[in-house]
Amino acid sequence: MYHSVIKPRLVGLVLLVVVFSLVQSQTASDNVKCVLRPTRDVRDTLQTFLFRDVSLVYINLDLQEQDDPQGIFHRLQNDLGIFQPWSWQRSTSRQGRSLLMLNDNYDVLSVTLLSIRVEHLDVTLTALPPGCLTNMTSADLFDSFQRLLLNDFKPEAEGNSGSLSKDEHICHREVRGDQDNYASFVYVCCHSDREGQGQVVCTDVLRDPWILSLLVAVLVIKVLVVLFSPSLLPESLYRLKYATLQYVYHLPQYEQMTLRMLVTATPWVYGHDDRVVRLNKLPGLPKLRALVETWQRDRVHDVTVRHVQLAIKARKLLAENYVPVGAFRLLYNNLFLCRLRHLSPFTDCCGTNVLGTLNPGLRMPTWFRYEKPVVEWKQQAATRAGLHLPFTGSFTLFLTPLHVLFVVCYVILCVDSLVYGVLASSVKHRLKLVFLRCLRDMKERSKVSVCGWVTSLVVLPFTLCGVIGFLILPFYLVLLLPLLLPLLAFYLFPAINLSVRLLLHVFIFVCPNRAARAARRAWNTLVSRVNQHMKFDTLTADESFERRSSFSQWELPFQVLVVLVCLVSFWSVTFLVMELLSFGVEMAVYTFIGLIVTADITSQYLSVIFFLFLYGHGCFSTVHKKYLNYHRVIHQQLLAMMRHKIDNIARAEEMDQENTALRVQGDMAPPTDTPPVKLLVQNDRLRWATSSLLLFLDKQDTPYIPERFFEETVDLNYCGCPGKLYVNLLAALWSFLQIIVFLLFVFVVVMAFGSAYSVSSTNQLLATVAGGFIPFVFTHFFSRSHQGASVDPESVQFKTNFHTAINRYQQNWHVYDIVPDDPATRRTPKPDNKPSVRGLFKPPDTPPLSSSTPYSSLASGRPSSEKFEKAESIDWEDTSLDIIFDVSKTDGRRGRAKRGLGEYDAGSQSMLSGSGGKDGGEGGGSATKYRPTEPSLHESDELLNV
Repeated sequence: MYHSVIKPRLVGLVLLVVVFSLVQSQTASDNVKCVLRPTRDVRDTLQTFLFRDVSLVYINLDLQEQDDPQGIFHRLQNDLGIFQPWSWQRSTSRQGRSLLMLNDNYDVLSVTLLSIRVEHLDVTLTALPPGCLTNMTSADLFDSFQRLLLNDFKPEAEGNSGSLSKDEHICHREVRGDQDNYASFVYVCCHSDREGQGQVVCTDVLRDPWILSLLVAVLVIKVLVVLFSPSLLPESLYRLKYATLQYVYHLPQYEQMTLRMLVTATPWVYGHDDRVVRLNKLPGLPKLRALVETWQRDRVHDVTVRHVQLAIKARKLLAENYVPVGAFRLLYNNLFLCRLRHLSPFTDCCGTNVLGTLNPGLRMPTWFRYEKPVVEWKQQAATRAGLHLPFTGSFTLFLTPLHVLFVVCYVILCVDSLVYGVLASSVKHRLKLVFLRCLRDMKERSKVSVCGWVTSLVVLPFTLCGVIGFLILPFYLVLLLPLLLPLLAFYLFPAINLSVRLLLHVFIFVCPNRAARAARRAWNTLVSRVNQHMKFDTLTADESFERRSSFSQWELPFQVLVVLVCLVSFWSVTFLVMELLSFGVEMAVYTFIGLIVTADITSQYLSVIFFLFLYGHGCFSTVHKKYLNYHRVIHQQLLAMMRHKIDNIARAEEMDQENTALRVQGDMAPPTDTPPVKLLVQNDRLRWATSSLLLFLDKQDTPYIPERFFEETVDLNYCGCPGKLYVNLLAALWSFLQIIVFLLFVFVVVMAFGSAYSVSSTNQLLATVAGGFIPFVFTHFFSRSHQGASVDPESVQFKTNFHTAINRYQQNWHVYDIVPDDPATRRTPKPDNKPSVRGLFKPPDTPPLSSSTPYSSLASGRPSSEKFEKAESIDWEDTSLDIIFDVSKTDGRRGRAKRGLGEYDAGSQSMLSGSGGKDGGEGGGSATKYRPTEPSLHESDELLNV
């Protein structure tokens, strides 16, 4: 009985003990046995990084598939707000934590300079027992990852013997929101406090004042670059001083020229295709055009000329202190101006697209390769937290390049390119005229006068009230700044200036004349009341927004459309270029930071690069000085030869002077048989051909010579002349290559022995600098090869060759206008019947272009019909005709071809006269000269560059 009672109690006690043991073992397994281990030994790799003084290590964690890595990391993101929980950073110094204060793509912006002491480590973890991580809370998961990293991937079961010192931290990133619901991504760096029994201490990585100042400076620079973006355009595109200038050539008595001119609607009748010009397509010629429009058609007029206005491009002339010589100038002429296309090996290459297959969006690759993944992760993290991403100063990062705003800009540029390609030349000219005028007004306005006007307004209280002005000044500035700041922004920032000017052009063209006059009267009334002290007239004296008094029905909307297209295109281009320029500014700043931070590593490279620039400039500047000295010598010789004429011109005041062209002739060389001056028709334009040099003198008495004359005289038969440019540049390049080889040898020796003997970076820098100065010492103290022969201006040999070059020099110049010396012109009357062309057609008798009043009668007001004599026949194949003005509605040569005149074979007799003659002779000619001929591409290009 007793044993039967004890046995059930014993069995129950045993079962209780067994159950309790199972529960305890399960709890222990849950808390102790879930251990994270790396799948491979990464501690040696980490120790190698630390031994190499790496400042920052990016550790990317991953889990095996059986541990559900996606679910684990997703829980850490949602529950704890950890940004990219698989990405951790180990900072070994203050420098490493300072990198975390910069932009996420600092390595790309600094051209990898800031990533010199930065390493990346990929670690795959496994959990033991498998799948135990899924039973842990998010806080325990985060603690397990952090403890593993703090122990240098040594499991806690093996002891907490990590290598982190007091300055070493393990960092992660968290998503936090501010009071405006904008997301901020903050780095939190933690370390184990061994003195506090292993307690983990964490601190936020906040940007210190210097980092904030740096980032603000970068933002300010980006804004200024955008505001001054129009200033990046070359001034030679719109400044008046780089435009085509007019120089007057006065023909002396012995060069008196009489030109035979004719106006006709049937130019093919006269058989001088090489002398026909379309009157409506000729630029300039205001005085000659006024004279020609008074002539009757098909009458020969003799015009005596002694004054010709030449249109000269400013870049074609050289002042005394400038020569187009140098390595950069050579690259500019041959690459940007594409003068290499004249060389046969480069003909096909120069016909290729400049960009080729290169994507013009240089900003795009960086975005899609480096920035897009980070931005997308940030957007997802902010969305999960119910926050918004703030604007960080870059529209590309804030909107993405595929945003509708960017797409609209892309479409506008594509449409502009397509439309501009099919527009008529007159419309293109109007587009250029509006835009370039706004650019010119923007640039020509003096900023100094604006600043002086602002200063006079600021000190106005002191001018009126003396010392009491200190009391009035605060209230005065409160009233003045709303007016002053917009005006300062308009005159100081080119982007705002250009935009406002384009908008004003829209207002001027849209606003009716009556409303415009009323607005002007209201403005004048307002200004007159305050102008006594504000002095607005000094600010607006040079401003002029004029428009034509009347527009046709379609011209007004067309002009408005032109201005609006300019404005929209400008801001579209500015917006896209703004992103590219801001990205370039960031790259420049971060690269500069990288050079400073890694100075101990990059100092040797920088010293070598510095010496390369120094010696490169020295080698090629020697060539520049040689040609500049020679240029000054020939300038002095030319001024000495024309001293008397220049002195007579310079005596007049600047307002009374005109830009003058003087023909120079050498006395110590025989003259040529070529006529001194001649009028030609080339490429449907008038050209003034001179058989010797023209010296140009502007209103400021500054002499200029043609650039081509300088290029042709550098290789005279004299020992002191510099010779061909490419020979001197090749010699300078050879010297530079020798210095490069020596510098590379010095650099390799310093780096090799510095690494072998553990020489400090400072001593390596000193050794590199000392070796880099050796070529300088040898070049300037032990060698005289850099001292070339100079020109003796008193040498008879030099003067003879120089004067010969002057007399043999020939060049054609664009004609801006022809001014008759005697306005009364002698006319050859029109015959009764014009000859037919073998019965093919009979040109109709065209009515006169205008009244027959000559040029002299325009001034006197008297008609000159009494000067006409009885009609007499003239020779229709007379080769003495100089210019035939074509006033037909179609091209004369095309019209003649349509009538069949171009179908006759060479050798046939003249179709306009029964008398025969040789080709080009005075009595007639074969049909070969009647064939329409067009200049070749090469000839056209040469004519355009005269």
